[in-house]
This record gives sequence, C-alpha cells and structure tokens, in this order.
Amino acid sequence: VKMAEAVRHKLEEQIDELHDYKKQGIFDDAEIREIVKRRKAFEYALRRRTSRKIDFARYIEYETNVEALRVKRKKERNINRANRPSDYSIIQRLHGLYTRALEKFKGDLPLWLQYFDFCESHISDRRLSRALAKCLQFHSTVPAIWVRAAKFEFEANNSVKAARIMLQRGLRLIPNAQALWIEYLRLELLHWEKLRRRALVLGVSTDGDVVTDAVTNAPHLTKDAHVDVATADSDNEDMDEEEELDADQERQAAVDMLSVVTQDLAQARGETVETVAQVEASSAMKEASKLGDDFLSGVVPRLVANNLLDQFQDDVEVYQRVLDVFRLFPGTSASRGMIYERLRQQHAVQPSVAALSVLAARPYDDVSVHERLALTPSAVYNLVMSSDTLFAEAIEASSLCAASVTAARIGFLTTAIAQLKPTDDYTIQLARHALQLGVAATKTLQSPSKTKGKRKPAHQPTPATLDAIMSVGLRAFPLALALNETATAQELVDNALMVADGLKRQRVKRSKLNADTLSASEALLEELYGAQTKLAQVTGEAADEVDDKFDHALGHVKQSTVLWGQRLKHATTQLSSADCRTVFRKCLQQPLARGFVSHVAVLYLRWENTQQDMAALRQTFEWLTSLAKLDSQATLAMAEIELAQAQVDVKAIRHLFEASLSHEAADHAVWLEYLTFELKHGSASKASQLQFRATQAVDEPEAFQVAASKLLSQ
Repeated sequence: VKMAEAVRHKLEEQIDELHDYKKQGIFDDAEIREIVKRRKAFEYALRRRTSRKIDFARYIEYETNVEALRVKRKKERNINRANRPSDYSIIQRLHGLYTRALEKFKGDLPLWLQYFDFCESHISDRRLSRALAKCLQFHSTVPAIWVRAAKFEFEANNSVKAARIMLQRGLRLIPNAQALWIEYLRLELLHWEKLRRRALVLGVSTDGDVVTDAVTNAPHLTKDAHVDVATADSDNEDMDEEEELDADQERQAAVDMLSVVTQDLAQARGETVETVAQVEASSAMKEASKLGDDFLSGVVPRLVANNLLDQFQDDVEVYQRVLDVFRLFPGTSASRGMIYERLRQQHAVQPSVAALSVLAARPYDDVSVHERLALTPSAVYNLVMSSDTLFAEAIEASSLCAASVTAARIGFLTTAIAQLKPTDDYTIQLARHALQLGVAATKTLQSPSKTKGKRKPAHQPTPATLDAIMSVGLRAFPLALALNETATAQELVDNALMVADGLKRQRVKRSKLNADTLSASEALLEELYGAQTKLAQVTGEAADEVDDKFDHALGHVKQSTVLWGQRLKHATTQLSSADCRTVFRKCLQQPLARGFVSHVAVLYLRWENTQQDMAALRQTFEWLTSLAKLDSQATLAMAEIELAQAQVDVKAIRHLFEASLSHEAADHAVWLEYLTFELKHGSASKASQLQFRATQAVDEPEAFQVAASKLLSQ
C-alpha cells in the first residue's frame, strides 16, 4: 500500500507537466497515456525491495528520449513559449533519478561520470559542484575525479585558487598520481600565460608571444578554457592595475600551497618534516628561480615541474610528458632547458636508452607548437639531421648497447618522416638515410658459423642486443617498401632472421632467460615473419610459395593469430579451393585462443557456403562442433545460412540450436536467436515454452526476460 501511495504521489506531481504537453500540442492523448504508463512501471521497479542499477538506467534512458522528442517537436512546430512547466520538468526529474541512483550505488564510478556529463550538458553548475564534492567522499583515490573537479573550478567558476586547492588535495592523498601532477603543471602554466598576456597588453612585458589553439583545445584538464586577451581585459577595465597584476601575491600564494604538498611528500618518505621538507622546498625554489624570481618569469610552473620530477626522477616518460606540456606554451624555452639539464644529469648517473633518446631528439623536439607551424621543410630536415648527429655521437661515446640506440635512432627518424610530405625530397633523403642505418645494423651480427674448426666469438651478444637488432630491421623494413627497394627489404629480413637464429641458439643454451625477454622475442619474431610474408606478396611470388612461407613462419611462431589471419586472407583470395580448405582446417586444429578459433570457424562456414551444397555444409558444421573449442558464433552463423535457404528446414535448425545449447546452456544470444526463429517459423506455444526454459538456464534471467519481452511484443 505504501509503495502504491508513493507511486501515485509521484505521478500526481506530473499533472501540470502533462497538461502543458497537451496544451502546447507536443504530445497527443494516446502518447500522454503511454508516458504515464511507462513512468508508473518504472516507479514501481525502483521501489522494489532490492533496487537494480538497470532499472535506473532504463528510466533515465526513457526520460532522456522523451526530452529529446519534446525539444524536437517544439522546434518543428515553432512553439516559442518559454518557462513552461514542460521546459524544465524532465530535466529536474533526471537530476532526481541520478541522485536516487547514486544514493543506492555510491561506488559506481561510471554512473558518477555519466551524471557529471549530464550536468555539464545542461549547465547545472550548482548541482555539478555538489555532485563532485560528494563523489570525492567515496572516490578520493581516483585521480580523474580530482582533475574533473579542478577543471570545473577553473573553467566554470574562473577560480585558479580553488582549482589549485582541488589538485593539491588530490596530491596529498595520492602523491604518486602522475596525471594529477601533469594537470597541476598545466593549470599553473595556463594561469601564468593568462597573466603574462594581460601584462603584455598593459605594457608590463615586451614578450609578444601568444597562446596557440593547441594549448586550449588539447584533450586535458582545461581543454575548453579559452584564454582571450581582449575579453579578459575588457571584463576588468574598471579594476585597479595594481590589483590586476599583483604578481607577487600570486607567486606567494602558489608557493605556499605547493609547500604543503611538499611537506606531505617528505613525511610519506619517512623524512623529518620540520627540516628536510623545508630544505627541499628551498632547494627546488632556488633551482626554479635561476631563470627569474617573479611570477611573470614562470617561476611557479618551474617550481611545480621540479617537485614533479623529484617525485618521479627515475621515470624518463615523465620528463617527456613535462616537456610536452611546456611546449604548448610560448616563451618557455628556458624552462624546457632546465628540464633537459635535469635529465642530462640523471642520465649521467643512470644511463638509459630512453633518456638518451629524449636528449638526442632535443634539436627536433624542443620547438614550441606555434614555432613548428612556421618551419619550412628544409628547416625541419636540418633539425632532424642535428638530432641524428647527436644519436651518432651517442653511439660512439655511450656505454649503452649500440643496437638499442640505433633502434631508437631509426624510430626517431621514422617518426620525423611521418610528419613530412611523402613526396618531398627531404623525406626521401631521410628515409634512405634511415634505411642505410638499418641495413648496416642488421649486418653487425651474423648467426654462429657452422664451419668446423672455427673458434666462436669471445663475447656472445646478449638476448637484449639480438632483440634490438631485430627491432632495427623491423623499423627499417617499411621504409624499404615505401621506397620500392625490395632487394634492400629482403636483405633486412634475411639479416634479421639470421639474428633470430642466433637468439634461438642462445635460448636453447640458456635455460634461465628472463621471461620478459622471451615474450618480447616472440613478439618480434611474429612481426619479422609477417614482414617476410608481406615481402613475398609484394614481390609477386607464386601463391603456393607465399603459403609455404606462411607455413614456415608458423612453424616458428605457432600460436600467432596475426600470422594465421594473414594466411587465411591470402588463402581465400589466392589459393585453390582444395588448398584453401586445407589451410582453414589446419588453423582450426591449432591450440589457439577459443575466440579466434570461433571467428575462423564462422569465416570457414561462410566460405564453404560458396563452395558446397547444404548437405556437405552440414557435415562440415558437424566436424566443427566436434572440435569442442567453439562458442555460439559458429552456431549463429550456421543458423543464418540455414534461414537464407529457399526452403527453410525447421527441424534441422531446431536440432542446430538444441545441440549448441547442450554445450552452452547459459548463452543469451543463442536463446534469443532460437526464440526469434520459433516466433517466425514455429508456433507461439513453442516460443512460450522456449522462453520458460531459457529463464531457468541463463545467468541473468531478468535481463533475458526484458529482451525476450521485446521480441514477443513485436
């Protein structure tokens, strides 16, 4: 009784809204009755003893569709009346539904994010602010929520102070969250750029750089925060100039807030907060102040960057991400130089190929976004070659593996080439240069000699070195094909295969190789043999010879689904029917992933459907089911083929579904297809019996009932 009264009360609250629909001619009587009926059913569903998320989701989806239809009809019928009950009632109801759902499912993060998007789309800033605060009570260790909250404060409320507080609170709880640190740096840079440009307009600074679109349109914390000088200044014309440009206060506020995070980090490391944290803060400030101590010089972003790198000093990827953020802003070349110098010092103590690659690529990479747009092809070429020279010098002087550095070098060249026009002369020159490096590197090691009496090298190359040389060949191979130098491509593949043979011999002799090294080698071998077979196809070798190479490759990388997929594609287009059938059956008998085998089975059935009659195809399907590795995909594909026949064999199709359900009794898809079949080709009574059987067998009977009810109502 209480449930019925509550539902009735909810419906009575909607009377004004429903009358308004009729008065404006948006919905007719029949549609209004249907709306009331659906809402009543949804309200009863939400008041069950145990509420389900799916009930809330369906109600929200329905109300969203009704609102979209209301807006569409109002526009089509040119109804210009504003502030009517129907204009805001559904939006309010949706807010209420989200609130009720989140009370029940506080731990459902996707639901929170969905509600945030809804609030943003309807400009419900107050509700969004409350929702963010409440979400952080339950998901305080999720960086994305802190970033979302800071984004809201910075963009919607135009408060950099509140945005700082949000990010710093997040950092105090999860100090190892890279995303929070990066967004904190980006926030300070955006605020600095805004004040710097305002100072430029007022004549305080002579720097004429401007913010580029890449800064404000990038997919990050402030992706929609447009910094418009004209708007910013016109909005503040009546402000006192000293108040507007009180950079010292900005600097001090930012530094004071950051020092709290610094103290927490020191305490987390078990250090004495009263002394060490202060020393760290002053040391970081001293480093950041070398390039200027006032706010407009960028001291605060540099201070944030220094603290960030102190937290992740061994992670080269973090250095790269920090540099990428600084490059979005003009006038930051000196700050970037500070980051590069820190990385150089780190590399001197702990050398790594990753750090060397970032340092060597500096001449090409260390250009701000707006400067890069103005570069000519010749200027880009010169920058690339300057970086390439640093790579060459590093190979000579560094103690790191030369093959690994060469692989990084060719990777850098390949990336640079991809950003140039393919037909440009400079692009071709760079491609040929990279290709020569690849050929030379893959020749450095050959497989062990089989000639008797010859002594083996004193130092055998490590598996990591051999992997690096194979990587060089794979990076250079696409360049050879792009330049139509098939002979060079063949040489690269042959040399890399010799290296792979050497690696195989080492793997036999060294039984305790690192598992990561072995898995990396398998992935490289898969790419290498894929390159070999691709080259055979490009050079026009006979179809059976190409298939032999696939067979040889799969003998070395037996469980490569990529190579099997390429082989099957080649077989269906180039081989005879008998040979193609042999390839399909051989693949289906391999110990591959079940999902891939089922996918191949579907392809095989559809291919055989073009080659055989139905009797033979049914025998083929029986053979497939005997493999006991298939899921429902093959059954559904066979049912589709059966239903496409001129004369539908109802008995055979029922046998097909029953056989599949004997192995996969809980498969929703098979039950629904079976039910659809019975509705179209069987009888209503059998369909009803089938629905009852399915609800007893499936894992989620309620979800199945909903889907089945839709079928029965059609």
